[in-house]
Amino acid sequence: MAITAFVLVSAVGCGSSGDGAASSSSAPPPVTMSSAMPSQTTTSVPPPPVVTPKPKVPLPPTEDGSNIRACSDGVCEVLVVGQASITFTRNVGLATMTITVAPDGVDFGGVSPSGTVVNAREQRPDQGGPSTINKMTIAVVAIDGTSAVIRLGKA
Repeated sequence: MAITAFVLVSAVGCGSSGDGAASSSSAPPPVTMSSAMPSQTTTSVPPPPVVTPKPKVPLPPTEDGSNIRACSDGVCEVLVVGQASITFTRNVGLATMTITVAPDGVDFGGVSPSGTVVNAREQRPDQGGPSTINKMTIAVVAIDGTSAVIRLGKA
């Protein structure tokens, strides 16, 4: 920021009046100051967003607890925390499946016996029903952070 000041000084009573008497001045000389400030644009930084945590709702109990091996036949209801992998022992149209739980939804990724990769991304309990991959239905019953109750069934 630059400030420019102008000072105007007026000399009053300088010199002699010719009669040898010094002139007296009853007031000091006027001083005028002016500051010219350039127009400024200020940018304000918005405050960080307020994140209100969702109230913690307990996840419902599951038929198979957290035993992911119960899903190997393609029919189960389990609690998955973080990530889990399933190798299927019967023909459900998939050889393997990986389940990844995140706050925004549950991702299911599978590989068919022929090697075809299939995915169902960001599945949620409120999406209107289960998804189907080959011969299996996939439903997210409940989700809380990185924990979810999922249900696999026959299509």
